[in-house]
Amino acid sequence: MTGCCFPSPGNLLKCPPGDMEILRNTTNLKTGEISYLYKRFCLLGKDSPSFPPKRLLKRHFLSVGHLARNPILPILLKAMFKDRKTLTFVNFARFLSIFQANTLKTKKEQLVITSEKKKRLLFSMYDTDMDGIISHEDFIGIVHRLYGDIMSSKQVLETAATMIFEMDTSGTQKILFQDFSDALNVFDMEETLVIKIHED
Repeated sequence: MTGCCFPSPGNLLKCPPGDMEILRNTTNLKTGEISYLYKRFCLLGKDSPSFPPKRLLKRHFLSVGHLARNPILPILLKAMFKDRKTLTFVNFARFLSIFQANTLKTKKEQLVITSEKKKRLLFSMYDTDMDGIISHEDFIGIVHRLYGDIMSSKQVLETAATMIFEMDTSGTQKILFQDFSDALNVFDMEETLVIKIHED
């Protein structure tokens, strides 16, 4: 692909002002972080019919080597796309902003809102059949996807059973959102699920 068809991700790629305004008003992202994410979005859609791309398809993520090798990519894409066939830049940036690392300047109310969004999103990623409950089968699916290449089937089943036992406070063999939220708090898992968004 030549430079005339795909500009370098330098100053030529500017986030549309409308998208910039929406994201500044609805996320904790700074202007430089939004600009950086817009360039990443454009790189993912470099083979789109028009450039810069207006929307991404799941195949755009699956065609990137290091992303395609990530065992939880299908789960992330399901959470990111939900029931949409395409993803706009605003949707893409909002999704990633949920995992944005907090700073000392992050307001307390924003910390609470972000924490709740992150927990809801993570819960939906584990709840593979989207019934509002993380079942034994949901856990088996996640553990198999993450560790199936290094664990035997028996180990996968045992690991899933242990996870349910640890989180199941109701004794129902099913994890409700509150069980899941409490487990994230106890094990400090939520704080490890952050990304550093660079600024341009």
